[in-house]
Amino acid sequence: MQRRRSRFHLSLSSAEELLKPMTDNSAFAYPLDLTVITDSHYYSSKLGIDTPSYKKYDSTNQKAVKDSPAIISAAFAQIAKSDCKNVIFCGDATCDGDYDSHIEFIELLYALQKCGKRVFAITSTHDYQDSGLTGCYTGDVKTEIPSAKRDELLKMYHSFGPDQSFSQFEMSYAAELDENYILLALNSDKNGKGKSGYSAEHKEWIKKIADAAKLCNKRVIAFTHHPILSPSPVYSLIGKNDMMGDHEEIFEFLADLGISLVFTGHSHVHDISFDFSKSGNILYDISTSALAGYPGYYRTVRICGNNVHISSVTTDEPVKGIDNLPDYLENKFMGMIDNTLEAAATDIDTFAACVDSMSIHPNVSYRIGWLVKPFARLVRKLRLGTFAKWVKEETHNADLSSVKDKKLFGFIRSLVLHLYSGNAPYTPDTAEYKVTMGFVNIVDSLLSLLHIRFRLRDLVLPLLYNSGIDDRDADIPYSADRKSVNAICNNKYAETVSESKKGPAILITMIITLIILLPLIPIIAAALLIGAGINEIVFYKKIRGIKK
Repeated sequence: MQRRRSRFHLSLSSAEELLKPMTDNSAFAYPLDLTVITDSHYYSSKLGIDTPSYKKYDSTNQKAVKDSPAIISAAFAQIAKSDCKNVIFCGDATCDGDYDSHIEFIELLYALQKCGKRVFAITSTHDYQDSGLTGCYTGDVKTEIPSAKRDELLKMYHSFGPDQSFSQFEMSYAAELDENYILLALNSDKNGKGKSGYSAEHKEWIKKIADAAKLCNKRVIAFTHHPILSPSPVYSLIGKNDMMGDHEEIFEFLADLGISLVFTGHSHVHDISFDFSKSGNILYDISTSALAGYPGYYRTVRICGNNVHISSVTTDEPVKGIDNLPDYLENKFMGMIDNTLEAAATDIDTFAACVDSMSIHPNVSYRIGWLVKPFARLVRKLRLGTFAKWVKEETHNADLSSVKDKKLFGFIRSLVLHLYSGNAPYTPDTAEYKVTMGFVNIVDSLLSLLHIRFRLRDLVLPLLYNSGIDDRDADIPYSADRKSVNAICNNKYAETVSESKKGPAILITMIITLIILLPLIPIIAAALLIGAGINEIVFYKKIRGIKK
């Protein structure tokens, strides 16, 4: 098929500059290929490895920090051999913005270009420090060295997108991928209101590009750093501050502009989410895992006609010092999960550092850590068999013996692992699902009786199995209605767990217990208030992010 000559002005200043609209949809039958990578978090060995300060830093990190140069080099070598010419990088090039890491990572990007790749990159919040200082781990204790500042990054990365663009707004830009597709590279560091996202002026520029592309019968694909659609309800709850600022509004805005494909990073969760705007327009948020962290995927994408084929790719090129990269990344990640659950029961400082690497702000940990600690200690002792005894009615006396001795600690670890890698395996026909949802339904029956609208089921169900689009490999419709998307979702399982009727019995038991403990309620309340107050005093600076 012969390609059409581009009719999109490279010096776009207004929609009126465009030539007459074109309405030939057959042009989209010519395939467009993309490689999508994100969150490399490159760490130069000059920052220190195998020192006491580094080991402390690494113990709470989900990423393979010191091995990131070798892993990224191998992944880029693999990408260089592929036929795909367009490479998209969604931000967080470095661990924390030091100059050596930037220089070394940029050299790898230049190497990709020399292999004939068109590299389109944005930077994000790990790539600079407002203070101009970042951490260094060359000795026994962490020290500070100069870091890049935000206003330096555009000049440092100008060769990877900005120089190929026809329009720029601050650190964002628009470029032609070919005669049919416009790529919007949207920097989401700041929205002018103290959050990530886009300012009003930024949105005006985005709309201008999208409207002009529509007049010229071109499709617009976007990539940005922060999530627009949450990869999981749990992430919305505990990682809300790491969602894009005003993400509900941004979702509606982009979807109604006809920008249906948005590639994101930041969460390190490998996920494909979608939603429809109030006007009925779809937006896919295609999130990709960190390149040097579990599961270590990058994505390849082929858009042809109305089909978008998405594949997840592991790095098969040899990685210096690592025999089996997938196993290495999984073991590193599981070690971090184990450290997190252990720290939740013993050490709030370590717990806060661990969950910070999962995009959960430390001030949340410091605020609730004292309440989490007793539950974490209990979790280490419990087994799923304990819960199986309580859910016989809800599971219709199903055989749950296979999970009788399964530790709750290990099960939670598995849920976290699959949250990040996508496609959790506990479908409604598994014993794990039946035990978990049976217990969840008991809790929800009590909440319903108390007229509390929150349903624990909505939070837990996506952790057990993916009832939506396959997170790793999928064929999705570029333009879609609800029916066509529903047809490709993994929602064909019959429910195996009934709603619980135990709410009234539990409520009566709670009331009786409350009556018995009534004389102690003032003491319990006072103890909780004192505990909260002491916690607030002890961690005052850390809760508020005040540095020493």
